[in-house]
Amino acid sequence: MKKIAALIFSLLFVESTLSDEISVHWLYSWMPFTYTVPEGSVGIFFRGGFYKEVYEPGIHRLFTWPVTKGMRINVRPQIDIIEDIACGTMDGLTIKFPRIAVYNQLHKDQVLNVVSNFGEDYDHYLITEPTIQAVTELCTTMTAQEIYIDKFPTINDFLLQHLVEEQEKSNSKLKINKVVVSKPVLPGNIRKNYEVIVEEKSKLVAVSQIQARKLKEAETEQLERSKKAHTDKMVAEIENEKKLAEEKNKMELEKIRVAVRIHQLREDAEAEAFILRQKGEAEAYVIQVSGEARANATLQEAIANERLITPLYVQLKQAEAFWRNNNSKLIYFGENIPKTVYPGLIDSEKIRKFAN
Repeated sequence: MKKIAALIFSLLFVESTLSDEISVHWLYSWMPFTYTVPEGSVGIFFRGGFYKEVYEPGIHRLFTWPVTKGMRINVRPQIDIIEDIACGTMDGLTIKFPRIAVYNQLHKDQVLNVVSNFGEDYDHYLITEPTIQAVTELCTTMTAQEIYIDKFPTINDFLLQHLVEEQEKSNSKLKINKVVVSKPVLPGNIRKNYEVIVEEKSKLVAVSQIQARKLKEAETEQLERSKKAHTDKMVAEIENEKKLAEEKNKMELEKIRVAVRIHQLREDAEAEAFILRQKGEAEAYVIQVSGEARANATLQEAIANERLITPLYVQLKQAEAFWRNNNSKLIYFGENIPKTVYPGLIDSEKIRKFAN
């Protein structure tokens, strides 16, 4: 018994030499009073009702069998494959979808909610059945050509949106990452016709792509020309603005030069006017002084003349005038004027002295 106990102890607490992790968990799962949860999963337990605790990966000491049931729920991203979904199209053909892959993941915080509401096989209710239902309804609204050719690229997104909405309605919090639908299978003769259509459509698509590429190249070339024209226009506008700025600067400089010239002329005119004013004032002063001098001289002369013209001076002038006009040079004085006078005997100097 001691050897058996030692063996069990070594298996529980000593690192196993087995390389396969699944084999180790399988071995531990047979140990009494233990429960193993592998990596990528969580453990939940049911005994009349689910435990409120979610167990992380590892080995847990639990008394499970036969009263308590343990469940290992995968919380890694997984793929649910739904195969051979048959449906009838709107134009009366029966087609089959050989494979639909739904990429999904259940978060560990939602494990208790999902399993308690939808069971351990929750993906059948939340993924498989809604997918089959959606495909069946989709077929009834579309023709075989639409499903096989025209609208086939949209089916993936349609089913993805449908499954996401289903999770929201059921409040499962199950994350739907992607849906990939395989090409449906058609009856033999119809499939050949559609294959021809697909081939022609592929050729048409190729031609359309070539045309689109050429159109894109033409648009690109046109865009480049437009950009170049716009750039040239901008450059021309910049050059024009530069020239306008230069002309404006020249005009401003010319205005400044004209203003300086006008100011200089104004100063020169004011200076000349000042000089002329000073000169005029000086000349006026000279004229005034001269006039006053002449007036004063005239006045002095008048005064002198007034003083000079005495009765004797008048008599002298009369005598001189008489003497100049008297050819005989004879002058008679006194009361007794002789009857005969000899001009040669009269002395003119005596007469002047007498007059003075």
